[in-house]
Amino acid sequence: MYESHVLFSLPAVQVGDVVVMFGSSAILPCHISTNDHLSQITWQRTIKGKAPDDVFLIIQPKIGLKYRNKKDFRFEFIGNFNDKNGTLKFSNPTLKDEGSYTCIFSLFPGGTPSRNSQLEILVPPITNLMDYTPLEGNEEVPLATCTAAASKPKAEVRWIKGSLEGKVRKELNETRHANGTTTTWSTLLGKPGREKNGHLVQCVISSEATNKEILETNIQVHCKYLQTSSKAYYSVKVRNAERITNAGLEGKTGHTWKDCWTTCPPFMPMDPSRISVVRRPEENGALLTLILCYSLTLIFNILYCFSPRVNH
Repeated sequence: MYESHVLFSLPAVQVGDVVVMFGSSAILPCHISTNDHLSQITWQRTIKGKAPDDVFLIIQPKIGLKYRNKKDFRFEFIGNFNDKNGTLKFSNPTLKDEGSYTCIFSLFPGGTPSRNSQLEILVPPITNLMDYTPLEGNEEVPLATCTAAASKPKAEVRWIKGSLEGKVRKELNETRHANGTTTTWSTLLGKPGREKNGHLVQCVISSEATNKEILETNIQVHCKYLQTSSKAYYSVKVRNAERITNAGLEGKTGHTWKDCWTTCPPFMPMDPSRISVVRRPEENGALLTLILCYSLTLIFNILYCFSPRVNH
């Protein structure tokens, strides 16, 4: 049994907010200056999924740290009982651990003064810039989408449109998840005219949880080139992304190259960063893909920069 001297209650002294990044360690301060006799330090918390003022560990002079109920070895006692210091190091806190943490000193004759801290976890966004290559036309379509996924607090997403200012518009959306994070995405929309092709746009993502990040791309419009033969060859540049968000899942992108170079034009360079596509015009002027010399381990939208090659 642990010892507790409760003579009278005193209001908790607010030590301050403890703000840490997701996956890092938090220091929960607990110290008092007094000449009173200290018999025990009690730590309690009020977090989601737990009863209010849940006592999760105690510290005594002879036995040291003792867990209540289930042991949680993420908590480490880094203070000094003789100095009336019950400070804890909390490793790898999660969003479920956010809330109020209070240390209570059992003093004689001073009663049970306490120190309270509010733990807040910041989560940096998972960022991604998705590009589209629409066919040239007069209907408004998405040109690029910039996403800051699963961040806390929510990230700000804005565009630097450069020479396209006033020629495209943005559409901002956000989704709040049950764990307290927010996904924000902004889409640039405009009519895919060839005058927009190749123009640089930048997506600026700002968040309290990370440094400002700038993603950029060139708007691509698939123009209707005149064809003078039955076939036309195109090269397609694949832009790799270190990580993506697809249906709420994060993963590494990878490419599985099929053995199809023998069916591609022999003059095309076998550069693993490029793929070859053979296209031919149909009677109505549309383009039909005949050969696609690659496959992806993950299905998601990638920018394809189409550039016509001279037909040999």
